[in-house]
Amino acid sequence: MIGQGPVKDKIERAIRNGRLSHFMIFIGQEGSGRKTLSSEVAKMLKAEYVILPDSKIETLRRTIYASATSVIPTVYVIPEFDRASAGAKNSILKFTEELGGNIYIIATAVSDALIMPTLLSRAFTWQMLPYTPEELTQCIPDTNRDDAHRILQICVTPGDILKLVQYGVDEFYSFARKVYENIVAVPVENIFKITDKLAVKATDTEKYDAKLLIRACTRFAQADGLYSSVILSYSYLREFNNASVNKQMLLDTWLLNMRSQMEAEYEHSDIKG
Repeated sequence: MIGQGPVKDKIERAIRNGRLSHFMIFIGQEGSGRKTLSSEVAKMLKAEYVILPDSKIETLRRTIYASATSVIPTVYVIPEFDRASAGAKNSILKFTEELGGNIYIIATAVSDALIMPTLLSRAFTWQMLPYTPEELTQCIPDTNRDDAHRILQICVTPGDILKLVQYGVDEFYSFARKVYENIVAVPVENIFKITDKLAVKATDTEKYDAKLLIRACTRFAQADGLYSSVILSYSYLREFNNASVNKQMLLDTWLLNMRSQMEAEYEHSDIKG
């Protein structure tokens, strides 16, 4: 695994000292390597590694109880736990009282804001660390080394790089440039059509990642000297990490506010018109 060295070292030390929590939460952006790190923990424990298909409490209960007496350690991963229902989170409280032996649960989340304080108090929370440019460079496939500069301009996690390479760097940048130019060029009633090719739900697997698009537009605005637009976009990027936010509404609001901000900045510059 590339990156997260200090986190891995602390987990290894906890295992050696017999102090690793049986319930952990890995906090970090999508694509930051939370599931990869959880698989590394399983390897350290010489354990079975199981990603639960969903966070429904009955699925979790049956799966864990079936292996409770196993002599082989098992690491169960609950992806995107912050998006689980309130009922599921409440039910997990009982499990945290019973955990022990060879059973470990690792929940992943973008933020702990939607996880109950009582649940957080029973878990050991690990925060994924930001990736350095050097670490991200190691994640770039050899076939895309010539695109390293453009990749590093908008990617902040290994998952981002994987997505961008799958899209095609040239194809994505052409799309992002067109979106950036159309933010102020198209009539306001047509601006929301820009989002048709952007993923705002987990099921939008065939669409472009909205955060990558916003980062690319932020870079274009920075190159054009539209610094207030840059600040505006960064504020929206932070909001995208909030699991409770309606991503479609957030994206629409970003487009409208970005349009207004760019128009205001263009009026006071020689870039347009």
